[in-house]
Amino acid sequence: MEGEYGSSPAKWIRDQVELYESSGGTQGTTLWDTGLPVVILTTRGAPVPHNR
Repeated sequence: MEGEYGSSPAKWIRDQVELYESSGGTQGTTLWDTGLPVVILTTRGAPVPHNR
């Protein structure tokens, strides 16, 4: 994907993605304490100044 990455405006999402990425995908794989799995997607949509 081309372009600059821009994080989510929601702090809890930024924290979740940071935990997942910084651990190489070994942590942050469930949504908080619910046990529900997290799916991280990279999508292309309307042109914006940066990727999210």
